[in-house]
Amino acid sequence: MKNKNLAGIILLVLLSSCGSKQSPTDPKVQLTTLKAERDKLNTQISTLELKLNGGVKKEKVNYVSVTPVKTSNFTHSIDLQGSVVADDEVYVNAKIAGAITNVMIKVGDHVNAGQIVATIDDDVFVTSTDEVRKRLELANDLFTKQESLWKQNIGSEVAYLSAKNQKESLEKSIATLNKTRENFQIKAPITGVVDEVPMKIGMTVSPGAPLAKVVNFSKLKVKVDAPESYAGKVRVGNSVVANFTDLKKDVSSRITYVGASINPLNRTFKIEIPIKAGEAGLIPNMATTVHVIDYSNANAIIIPINVIQRDDKNADFVIVADNGRAKKMYVKTGQSYSDGIEVLSGLKSGDSLVTVGFQDLNDGDVLQIN
Repeated sequence: MKNKNLAGIILLVLLSSCGSKQSPTDPKVQLTTLKAERDKLNTQISTLELKLNGGVKKEKVNYVSVTPVKTSNFTHSIDLQGSVVADDEVYVNAKIAGAITNVMIKVGDHVNAGQIVATIDDDVFVTSTDEVRKRLELANDLFTKQESLWKQNIGSEVAYLSAKNQKESLEKSIATLNKTRENFQIKAPITGVVDEVPMKIGMTVSPGAPLAKVVNFSKLKVKVDAPESYAGKVRVGNSVVANFTDLKKDVSSRITYVGASINPLNRTFKIEIPIKAGEAGLIPNMATTVHVIDYSNANAIIIPINVIQRDDKNADFVIVADNGRAKKMYVKTGQSYSDGIEVLSGLKSGDSLVTVGFQDLNDGDVLQIN
């Protein structure tokens, strides 16, 4: 204490001796003077505190909050964005070109597989078919007469066979035309609900053009385009939880398909997740956040990630309360997710982890637990 006082006096003398060189209003001089006065006051305060405590130096009390360490179930997930699609989602197409004459469905209608939903103008076809039928009637009459004559050994065999061949040829033509006529009827390929109907009466269509969309809502799935960085982490069979924020709903399932190649355009691969039938509120194109669970531990020690500190040797540690004093515990950490991190070693169930006021604590510091 005497040495500190002596140092302060010497400093003041030095400052006084330099007064001719530096003005008392110089900020540097003022700062030096104030620090000297502060040190003097601190010394006096320490002396008085020591006298009041009977010559025993009083330790600083650090007010903290603690959380008991315990084991719990921990899961680590990969979070991806996906959307709901129907497993059966098919466009209705025409088989031949022509103009639409009738549309028998509207959006929201339920249709069965094979049900006629629209027709194409078949006037020319019908006229052609009628002509063939008339020719067939005549061919039948000629064949009947030739057959009767042939049975009576009248006429030539050539005439009989010619009439027979003409009749059979026209019958095959009629059969073909009847089958072709079905092409003028546009039918639903699957059972489901009509979701789109872009076709209109009078519209000219061509084979393969989408005329309506039918969706089978009984089979839904979630499709995800996952970044290629997760290609080694996502596997068929991984548990997933699809979160639908708008519905405030979580749906659990498992991955059934993982793409075998990377899309070179966006560097992603496909993931498919089935949704069980009857999940209320889910419709195609609904967005979802998919949590793919790639790690789980039923008896993990999980602590807030923000209480992890690092020393000058880059080692992780936390502070625990031990008999009213701070104790530094070095820890080995594992997976982290959200605001929690798994502790593999260094802590045990029942330890009192300091979660508030842990900053700048040292081994042995006195703690007051709030």
